[in-house]
Amino acid sequence: MTLRGFARIGAITGAVLLLGGCAMTSTPSHSRSASAGALDWQGAKRDTQALELRIAQQFPSADVQSVDQQATGTLMQCGEDTWQRTGGTTVTLSSSANPASLLGAAQAYWKGQSGFEVNASKDQDGDPTLQFNRGQNEGYVISVWKNPTQLVISSFSNCFRVPDDVYPRGNY
Repeated sequence: MTLRGFARIGAITGAVLLLGGCAMTSTPSHSRSASAGALDWQGAKRDTQALELRIAQQFPSADVQSVDQQATGTLMQCGEDTWQRTGGTTVTLSSSANPASLLGAAQAYWKGQSGFEVNASKDQDGDPTLQFNRGQNEGYVISVWKNPTQLVISSFSNCFRVPDDVYPRGNY
């Protein structure tokens, strides 16, 4: 991975933390309880991977060459004793696809979905990004990568406690 790639990942992570991060809200809008005791890493993985694929399936099939979901992710600390699972899915686009239009359509769709807060912005290269959050900490970022043109969906689960017998620095 190039230095630019690491910078982009850092910017994406920072955006998610700023927009939804681990700040607590008084009323979670996620249908499942978002308290740290109601979720474990397996549930966090299942929930975020399912939504990553749901996001990817919103793009017209004529614009998509492939969808590749990461089999594992990592845990990122959200508080003194809570963690969130991070993962991602890459959507490789056809040569005729317009990433900005696809993100615009995704923004319109997800703004209409109950419980989602959606924000569009541009990254340091001027490419569009889409961030959306639900619940207390759960967030997703869709960013544009080039050569080949891809939409990268990064996910961040709600926070949860990790049992003492589980090492949080592995792959999950």
